[in-house]
Amino acid sequence: MGDDYYNVFGVGEGAKLDNVAKVLSHMGECFSHEGEELWGDFNKSGSHFVFRYADEYDDVVAEGGQLTWKVGIRGAIHCRASALDYSQSNIEGFLTRLSEETDFGFILSFQYESVYVVRDKGGLRFLKKMVE
Repeated sequence: MGDDYYNVFGVGEGAKLDNVAKVLSHMGECFSHEGEELWGDFNKSGSHFVFRYADEYDDVVAEGGQLTWKVGIRGAIHCRASALDYSQSNIEGFLTRLSEETDFGFILSFQYESVYVVRDKGGLRFLKKMVE
């Protein structure tokens, strides 16, 4: 195992960074939002996140992610291996709240490979844990 984990996040077309900012704000997280980009750190884990609008609406690219919607926002969450438990808790809390406060589909994967979380027409599903 390396020192860092990078989780890739995609939110369905039509989503706005303002939607993501509102959820983070309700959670009390620290972030900055300027133009086409939103970035910050989860308070508990220190995991760094960056979200930006996709240049064009892209297909979902994650192994095992059989989703038909297009991605309007791409993101990355950089987690330290030493804080994976806290990172998982922060990420799961964020995605649960995002699911409650928006109608957009999203997917979270590890480096476009293992799919951890999907929110689609079937609802929010946690498929795999970051920490076993």
